[in-house]
Amino acid sequence: YGNVEVVRELIAANADVNIKAMHGWTSLFRASYNGHAEVVRDLLAANADVNIKDEDGWTVLDVVGNDRVLKIFDSYRKKILTTTFLCLMKLEIPPEINRIICELV
Repeated sequence: YGNVEVVRELIAANADVNIKAMHGWTSLFRASYNGHAEVVRDLLAANADVNIKDEDGWTVLDVVGNDRVLKIFDSYRKKILTTTFLCLMKLEIPPEINRIICELV
């Protein structure tokens, strides 16, 4: 847990970053809980799913171990919102819908 080099090697070998282990936890759960910020960043970059729930219905955001990891998730959320917003802007959508979307972002 927390060995950045091993995580990077596994990601490079196309390991499934969303596979569940004991209690339904993924690697992202374990890294988040233990406060391994760099591993969390790498797993998110490899498309680890932040919405997966464990056996108790918790997501990784429920088990974050420290502020550094929490800041990574906050940056990730902002990046997703910005990307979504920019993609929607390329669509031809009515101005009133566009206004609502802009208010949400």
